[in-house]
Amino acid sequence: MSSTKDHPILSVIVPTFRRPAMLGKCLKCLCEQRFDHGKYEVIVVDNVGDEETKEIVNSLTVKGMQDIRFIVEKRRGLHYARHAGAEVALGDLLLFTDDDILGPHLWLQGIVSSYREEKVVAVGGPISIEWDKAPPAWVREHEWVLGQLDHGREWRVLNSREFINGGNFSIRKRYLFEVGGFNPDQVDQILIGDGETGLCNKIHARGDLIAWCPFPHVQHQQIAHKNGTLHDLRRRYANNGICAAYQFAIKEKINHLMIVKRLRRCVPSWSKCNALLICLKIRKGFSNTSEWHKISLQEAYLRAEIIYLFRCLFDPRIKSVVRRLKWYK
Repeated sequence: MSSTKDHPILSVIVPTFRRPAMLGKCLKCLCEQRFDHGKYEVIVVDNVGDEETKEIVNSLTVKGMQDIRFIVEKRRGLHYARHAGAEVALGDLLLFTDDDILGPHLWLQGIVSSYREEKVVAVGGPISIEWDKAPPAWVREHEWVLGQLDHGREWRVLNSREFINGGNFSIRKRYLFEVGGFNPDQVDQILIGDGETGLCNKIHARGDLIAWCPFPHVQHQQIAHKNGTLHDLRRRYANNGICAAYQFAIKEKINHLMIVKRLRRCVPSWSKCNALLICLKIRKGFSNTSEWHKISLQEAYLRAEIIYLFRCLFDPRIKSVVRRLKWYK
């Protein structure tokens, strides 16, 4: 794989949305990589068009730490921002990350070196959660929904039931466009599809390979008073419920009979969660226990799944999302 300074072999794409302070920390880590600066570029995709964000990028570029390209994608949605970056990328390999990710100095080197076989079309790596201060103890067992991921300490090819997360997700550029890009993802705080999970499913379905790069870990920054709350975790569980409903609707091609059958299974489970929550609330002291939190999160998941399935039956906008196969244009 050849490269020149004008055509780096790796393009790092960082979508961002109104978080200039976090973005600045992320970019500083990317500028300090122990990787030939002529062999990678950084592309910031602002999904709103924010002057403060642009100033952060300009300040780092002026310091000469690394060339950073800045573009604006005004169509709201993470998938649109990712694809806008991919369209202008010069690299043969694309590394997608988030504006709240911090990567150690050997991050890019580890990713690029993991493309050991031609049939490997994507590579992902571990993500750990970095809190600004300790969250409530019960939150720890739910860190996976914040993006935490670890498939082990050895380089290997993932099986068809294993996935990589968007905070540390690389793929061959030509292949991303060949399979239709990322599936629809988050718009503001709400998920409308299955994002990188859907992309992984497309890769697995074609029989191509996703490799696991075990080192180094990147850190997903989280704010305890915001992200370590039941309210925010319910939102994230709800997004997973939407993801499950979207995947089911795609698989069944919005078959109304199959969707109704699924609703008949989901609604009683959701009702049971609500009944249990009422019982626990009545029992003094049980409304702030680990059991309460688990049931509350499951209720949020099921409620979101049910609402999305109903929308698949009656909402033309959601039907058009489910039926659309390519999102990179």
